Amino acid sequence: MTRRSYHQQCGLASALEILGERWTMLIVRELELGPKRFTDLAQRLPAMGRNLLADRLRQLESDGVVTSEARRYSLTPRGRDLRPALDALLLWGLRLPDTDASQRTANPVWAALAMRAAGDPDACRALHARCELRIDDERIVVEMDDGTVTLIEGPSPTSAAAVATCDTDTFLSLGSGVLTVDEALTTGVVRLQGDPDVLRTCFQVLHLPPPPEATRRSEQSP
Repeated sequence: MTRRSYHQQCGLASALEILGERWTMLIVRELELGPKRFTDLAQRLPAMGRNLLADRLRQLESDGVVTSEARRYSLTPRGRDLRPALDALLLWGLRLPDTDASQRTANPVWAALAMRAAGDPDACRALHARCELRIDDERIVVEMDDGTVTLIEGPSPTSAAAVATCDTDTFLSLGSGVLTVDEALTTGVVRLQGDPDVLRTCFQVLHLPPPPEATRRSEQSP
């Protein structure tokens, strides 16, 4: 596949030569949640097509963004350096009006990335704990390490301080602040094994930004 070049001595142009092709940043999004097999990526990005996915992965490996080992792809240190840019794009996109939400595929792991981007990592200062979220058929591990928050898709590799089970609607309600952890536990919409304080902190480091309409109203207020 021929590489597009902007022929400009500019950091942004250089970055877009690697990342500006359609689907590329969505591959980065998936690998930000941990290593994945080719079949995992193809299942999460079905409209991309397997041939194009293979081409993109080869190019990202050549560019030093992705590496593969034992049939699993993961981000290199250079790829992990994209996290601030990924977070900024997530938040920027959430501020856009969504005119065709009913036509879009949703997944709680994507929502979790947006919650991490908008959340408050300082809430887990001096805390070293892992919370596993079991959301319908998805598993997300939230690692909180003294102000650093890492998301890993899949079950926790070691014992988690808190394991919470809920459906997607409840997860989104907790992330948006419509529902508090205490309310969710009291009403039974969240089942918890472990430390409730860890779960409370989890939904401080993860939360959704206000919807675009609320943001515009606050910006227009005198």
